[in-house]
Amino acid sequence: TENHQLKTYAVARVKRAVMSDDEYTSKGFDFDHFHKDSLAVYREGEIAKVEINIKEPIASYISERQWHPSQRSVRTASGVRLTLEVRVNDELVRWILGMGSNAEVVGPQALRDRMSEEISRLSGAYTKRAS
Repeated sequence: TENHQLKTYAVARVKRAVMSDDEYTSKGFDFDHFHKDSLAVYREGEIAKVEINIKEPIASYISERQWHPSQRSVRTASGVRLTLEVRVNDELVRWILGMGSNAEVVGPQALRDRMSEEISRLSGAYTKRAS
């Protein structure tokens, strides 16, 4: 853009594209640098050392895949302890929630609190209603 601010677009929301004869040349954009502190694409939130205990049956799957360059996995009696240096944001919370009860955030405390709040909201949404 004219003010040299980086913008992120969701390809699925693009309504129309037109082929141009102009050649694109990057002005120093480095995706690895852009992505280094995020689990995926969100760049909001403070960077923190995140520790998650993950139980089987998904512990092996999680530890065998590289989710982030900072990732460290240590085998435990019940699965693995995954450590990441990433931004704490909604994207991270949703990723952890996707592991269900097989994952427990050990730290930081602010992320544990955030997980607890989100789980409470989810629980409320699924509480049985009187017919």
